[in-house]
Amino acid sequence: MTFRPLPLVWVVALAAPLLCSGALGDDGPKKVGSETAPPKLALGLDGSTAGRLPPAAAMASGAKTVADRDVAAKMINAERVNVRIPGYATLSGEYRINGDGTMSMPGIGRIEVGELTIAEFEQQLASEIARLGNRDVNVAIEVVDYRPIFISGAVTRSGSFPWKPGLTVLHAEALAGGLFRGTVVGDATTLTPSSDRDRERAVRAAYDLAAAVAQIERLKVEKMGGTAYKLPARAAKLITQSEQDAIAAAQQAALLSRSMAYANRVSSAESAKSLAVKEKNALEQQNMRILDQLAKRRALLKKIETMTGLGYARGDRVFDEQVRIAELEERLTNVTLSISRMEVAAAAAQKELDSIVLGRKADIDQEVITLEQRAAQLEIEIDSANSSYQRMTGQDAVAMRSVSQPQLPSYEIVRVVQGKSQVINADRATGLQPNDVLVVNFIRRNAS
Repeated sequence: MTFRPLPLVWVVALAAPLLCSGALGDDGPKKVGSETAPPKLALGLDGSTAGRLPPAAAMASGAKTVADRDVAAKMINAERVNVRIPGYATLSGEYRINGDGTMSMPGIGRIEVGELTIAEFEQQLASEIARLGNRDVNVAIEVVDYRPIFISGAVTRSGSFPWKPGLTVLHAEALAGGLFRGTVVGDATTLTPSSDRDRERAVRAAYDLAAAVAQIERLKVEKMGGTAYKLPARAAKLITQSEQDAIAAAQQAALLSRSMAYANRVSSAESAKSLAVKEKNALEQQNMRILDQLAKRRALLKKIETMTGLGYARGDRVFDEQVRIAELEERLTNVTLSISRMEVAAAAAQKELDSIVLGRKADIDQEVITLEQRAAQLEIEIDSANSSYQRMTGQDAVAMRSVSQPQLPSYEIVRVVQGKSQVINADRATGLQPNDVLVVNFIRRNAS
């Protein structure tokens, strides 16, 4: 550590409180014992036991934790620090580490930080102040802010972001709003509209068209009362094999589900009609029996009336027979009304059945019309996007879908080490250091 010359006025300012307190006697300045070390920073950054893990736990924490602690312990990685020196209010306070690796303190000047750790800097600063003031002092330094990291490339928001111990590439990607979701050009160093946007538009429209064509085919099979579904060739040409399998399975499941629901509705209506017809038939048979009994009772009444006129039967027999006939007539009326109600119920069930059948056909026809209109719009969308893509690349975006090369993120860290820039290939688990520049690109790799 190199110190610039101390102005005389600041030497006087530092010595004055020591003279007043009797720290300087007749025998001259007191020697600062080399064995007396200033207290360490109680953050586990300087080798002290405060905040440190026991040996076994430290080993289990892994090399990454040790590396983060080493990075955090270096003064050069701090941007702002808080210095506390008891008895020296003018020197205590918040300081900024300059870009040239120095820190300016009143009365002392610019102090070179270099590659010193916080603990080493505390010790040397305490020694220097003790030398100038001729008394032991304690220096405690806390990091207020570390130097930021910088993120550029294929991210949503590039710029500078605060560094914290344990920060990885994945954390930095999240701080930058995630990967850029637009279109990447060429080697992914530029993010502008390109042929990829037209390709993505064509591919998305092709998938939607395939889904629409698949639904139309399923509706036609459903209308015919079939249960076996096959993906049409037009849809198969627009999408990959895995997408074909997924859409076909989904449409087969939808076909079976809708067919089962329709069959249940039809069965319910048919059961209601069947019950009404069966009840009607039973009531009609009962009605015939009542009519037969009524005819016999009326014939018997005539005979009784004749015998009563001749004096062979009592008059109350006529009255009793008339009562029985009246009861039969009432029963006949009730049965006739019940037959009428069953006829109405059977007609209602038949109407419901017809409504289900005709309504289903009408609904399917309407769905097909809507999907065909949608398919026509998607055809236009595909033609438009594919034409633009072909003008730029000479290739068919939809035809290349099955052999597409997906864009995958790649990460590089630009780090200054001993004044020289180094480029480090990284992944999402790689740790970052203060002042690192993370460059996010996209590369194309063959789909496996």
